[in-house]
Amino acid sequence: MYSLAVNMSAAQIAQVRLTMVIVFVIISIICEGCCIYFVPKLAFLNKLQRRPRHWYQQPLYWYLPGLLFLILSNIFDILIITNKLYKEYAIFSLLFTFLIISFGLFYASMLLLNRRIHTIKL
Repeated sequence: MYSLAVNMSAAQIAQVRLTMVIVFVIISIICEGCCIYFVPKLAFLNKLQRRPRHWYQQPLYWYLPGLLFLILSNIFDILIITNKLYKEYAIFSLLFTFLIISFGLFYASMLLLNRRIHTIKL
C-alpha cells in the first residue's frame, strides 16, 4: 500500500480514502440492518413453537446472529474512525451499539426476574 501511495498524488490518495470509507459505511449499514432484521425473524420462529414464549424467555443463542452482525458493524466503525473521515456517522453508529448493549442488559435482567418470579410461585 505504501509503494502505491508514493506514486499517487494527494488528490488520488484522498479519493482512495473516501472510497474506502464509503465502502465501510455501506458494509456497516448492512450489518446493522441485519442486526435489526434478525430480531423479528426470531419472533416469527417463536410462533412456530408449540408453546410460544415471550421474547425474554428465549434462549440466548437465538440472538447470536444479531450479535455477530453487531460485532461486524463495530469492526467497520473502528475502521471508519481510524480513517478520520465521517466521524459523525461512526459516533452515531456507536450510539446505536450502546442502545443494543443496553437492550441486552435489559434482556438479561428480565431473564433473572423471570426466574425469580417462577421460584417464588413454586
